[in-house]
Parts: sequence; structure tokens; C-alpha cells
Amino acid sequence: MNERVRCLLLAATLSIGAMGSWVEVSDARINMADACGTEPASLAVRRCAVAQSVAAVGVPRVEISPEPPQAWMNAASLRMDISATDESGVMAVAVYVDGKRDALWQTSCSLCPTSTPSYTWRADLSRLTDGVHAAEVRAVNVSGGIGVQAFDLLIDHTAPAPPVGLALVGDASWRAENRFDVFWTNPRDLGPSPLVGVEYRICPAANASTDVTGCVIGSRNGTAVERIEDLSVPGTGAWRLRIAVRDAAGNVTLDGSASLPALRLDQAPPTVAFTGVGAGRVGLEVRDGESGVATVEVEARRQGEAMWRSVPVRMSPGVSGEALLDDDVLPAGEYDLRAHATDHVGNERTVATLPDGIPATIRLPYRQASVITAGLSKSTKSGREQFDARPKIEFGKPVFLRGRLTDAFGRGDPRAPIEVWERIALPGASWRQIGLISTVDQGRFSYRAAAGPARTIRFQYAGTETTRAAAAEVNLRVKARTTLRCRPCQLRNGQTVMLSGRLQGGRLPPGGKLVTLQARTSRGWRTFGTARARAGTSEWRYRYRFTDTTSTARYAFRVVVPVDSGYPYIEGFSRVTYVRVRGSG
Repeated sequence: MNERVRCLLLAATLSIGAMGSWVEVSDARINMADACGTEPASLAVRRCAVAQSVAAVGVPRVEISPEPPQAWMNAASLRMDISATDESGVMAVAVYVDGKRDALWQTSCSLCPTSTPSYTWRADLSRLTDGVHAAEVRAVNVSGGIGVQAFDLLIDHTAPAPPVGLALVGDASWRAENRFDVFWTNPRDLGPSPLVGVEYRICPAANASTDVTGCVIGSRNGTAVERIEDLSVPGTGAWRLRIAVRDAAGNVTLDGSASLPALRLDQAPPTVAFTGVGAGRVGLEVRDGESGVATVEVEARRQGEAMWRSVPVRMSPGVSGEALLDDDVLPAGEYDLRAHATDHVGNERTVATLPDGIPATIRLPYRQASVITAGLSKSTKSGREQFDARPKIEFGKPVFLRGRLTDAFGRGDPRAPIEVWERIALPGASWRQIGLISTVDQGRFSYRAAAGPARTIRFQYAGTETTRAAAAEVNLRVKARTTLRCRPCQLRNGQTVMLSGRLQGGRLPPGGKLVTLQARTSRGWRTFGTARARAGTSEWRYRYRFTDTTSTARYAFRVVVPVDSGYPYIEGFSRVTYVRVRGSG
């Protein structure tokens, strides 16, 4: 028996009138003192049977229900039912914690052999510090025998520190899949009880830190859990995650734990609706409360056709916008409409009806037609004005172009703005605006096109809310020109003449420009050679030696500049140059 047991009841003396095998004692008193000389107790016994010889001392049997807990506890109190049994009778039962008595029960005749006393111990665990505490239940019988049942109380009232480094695998942007991978590091400074798992709480991100409205909780068990790869949130929205570790005593606190405010799930497609159709405009309202609207498309399909045509969409900074159907581009007819919107995680929605369920349609054109005619003005024999849209222009000369803007019924529109654009006759050339003019009475207008290369002039009317756009193009076909010189211009048969010149207007291809030399004969102009004008200087040269002139003759020469796709001029000719050759006869 250990020292604490010996200190419980070292001596117990029974004062009776006589001793026998078993005697019935009407009046007796038991005096008890522990080995330390403290806590003496005196028990009065009435009508009890006692053993004849104190030498035959047994010990009571102690039973605890429920069995003493073997796990760590964080409870504030503990309830245990204690019973003791002995043939000679139980006089007292006591509970000791860490060597100090916590409870004592004693009685008189109720502790006789015919009874089994039972007591309830309610321990205040809140006063015990964290750690292991030794506890004993001791029972004493009439003969002085002591029965002991010892056990440990494992106490841990303190929650572990929060995890550190809580983070999300991947970025914190919106996701369409409800699966998040989070990781952390468990605290290294632990209490007396080991870690057995983690608990987490997922709340709407807009909640205050103490607001648990709409929250869900969960847990994962394990002594080394530091990652959850398949965490899911309650639904679409932004969520805040809190994670705390749980020890073996059940201590855990989610308030003030590690927090991750960036779990964003978007599984809801955006809402898109037509708000109105008319006058070539289709009103739209597009919303997405989570990841936001990424794209908005509107398409139109002319009834009777299979092809859907994309329609330009103009969105305002808010949620509204409109699609513009250009009746200058789209052919006339009745069109079915549909709108398609996607958000930033790929959720999408398509609608083809108005809010009242009626299919969205529109008829084109919705504006009155406009017509522009333009070109080089010419008068017919009847005096009517006509416009040549493909005039040939001599090099270096400006040209006055005229035109008229009318509606579908031939009525002129005065004070209408007309944009003037041009494009040089070269592959890949782009349009550039070169002027802005206005119509006058009966929709007439005029424009002076400066001297320059071959090009297309476009007169463009943008239209209004009630009139459609119109445009007319005038193709200015400017003739190429080159100079022609002879040196010498008078010579004898057998000598050589140098014919040279320079292409005017520049813009030669990088490889230069080919020119053709011709001489006039009785059968007309005949080609006798070619030369190439250099791109840098535009100059060309050609040597010709006279060998068959027997009498004095006068030769006429000219140069033809043929059409070339990389040269912005049409075919042109030089002036005629004459060379006098004295014959050898």
C-alpha cells in the first residue's frame, strides 16, 4: 500500500463490551486516525456485528460507475457513482485528488454487512490545472481494512493555438467547380493533449466576424491533418473559411482562428434579357452578381435563312446596353434575334424572347433609303446632266467632281454633310478622309480633286435616324507620263542616239518601272525596245544605233508607260521626239 493509502486510516479501534466469534453490539464507537495524525474521525455504531478477531482483516470492494474516464477531458464537472461492499460492513468512503481529500461519506448502522452503500461524487474539474491528476476512491470496513481504486484524471481546458499559413492552392479568382484545395501548418506549441483533427466554418464573406448566419461547419479527423483538397462551399457566392485544430480533450475555437476570405464560387449563369426592340436598336439588360459579365453577343437571322449574323453591341458602364442593326448592311427582311452572355468562369445563358415570352424579332430596313450619284459632270444632247464615275484624267491636272444626294423618291436633301474619302490605286492601300462638304439646293454638291495619282474618291453620307446611309465612288483614272529626250538629236548613220527620260509623279514599285520605246513607221507605231526606270530617281535610258539609213531621214519616237499593278496610273504616253539622221549614201 502506498503512502497515501496508509495515511487514510492507519488505525481503527472498536470499543465494545465483549469479544466473540460474532457478537451483536448495541452500542460501540470506532475511532479512526490516519498515519499523519490528521483528520481524526469517530463513528458511532449501533447494533452491528463485528468480528471476534481483528487479526482477520479483509478490504472492502470498491466499484465506480461509470468507469473512470481514460481520455482527456475539458469538462467543468464530473459525476461518478461509487459503491463499496464488505462482509464486516463499510464504515467510510472518501475520494482523494492529488493526495487531498475531495469528498467523505460516513454513517453508522447503514454500513453493516447487510447493506452496500452507494454515493455520488460530483467533481469540480474547472479548478484543476491542465495535466494529469492522480485520483483514488478509498473505503474502510469495520475491521479497519482499506479498499482502494486509483485512476488518473486527464485534464486539458485550453484550446490549441490557431494554424499558421492558411492558403488556397491557385489564385483567389472566381471558379465554376465547387472544389477548393487549402493547406496550412499546425501549431507546434501544443497543450498537454495531442491534436486529433481540425474543424472549419464556412460563412458568407459579407458576414461580420461574429455573425454565423448562413454558415456551415465541418471537420476532418487525423493527428497530422494539414490540408483539405476537396473542400466545398454551400453554393454560389463569396465565402470566408475559418480553420481551427482540435485536441484530444475536444478543445477547439473557431473565433479568432486562421481565416481565408477568398473562396469564390460562381455556378450561376448571368441573366440577360431584351428590354425593347425598335428603330434598329435592341435594348439589353445583362447582370451577373458573382464573377461578372465577360461577353455579350447579339445575333440576327433573317427568316427563311439558316445563317446567324453577329450584331454590334454597345454596353454602358452599368447593366444596360443596346445592339445596333445596320439596315445599310443587312438585307431587307424580318429577323429573329437572340442574345448570349457569358461570365468570367464560363457560365452562359441565351435568350430569344422578350420579357413577356414573345419571340424577339425586328424588320429591316427601318429607315428611308438615300442615293448618291457623283462623277465628272457631262451634259447630254438633251441638256440633262450626267456623271462619269470613271473619267480619264491627264497627269498633273485637277478635276472638278459633282454629285447629288436624293431620297428614294428623287428629292434632294440640302445641308446634308458628305464625307470625302480617297484610296490610292495600289494593292493594300487604305481609305483616308480628305474632306467634309455639305449639299446645297436640291442635294447638289461639288468637290475639287487635286492633281495626283490614280485613285478612288468616295462620297459618303452617314444617314440619320430616319434616312439610311449612302455612298458613291468615282474612279479617277490618271494617265502616266514620262519625259523624253534625245542626245544628240542630229547624227549620221552608224552613230548612236541616247534616248532618256523620267517618269513623273513618283510612286514607282521597288523594282522599278518598265517603259516601252516606239518608233512611227508607215504601218503605225512599232515597239523597238524597253527600258526600266529606277525606283529612286524615276529615270530611264536607252541607246539606239542607226545602221540602215542611206539618205537623210527624220525619225519620230515616243515612250509608252504600260499599266502595272504596283504603279498608280493607267497607260500613258510621252510627247513625240524627232531625231534627224544623215544617210551614208
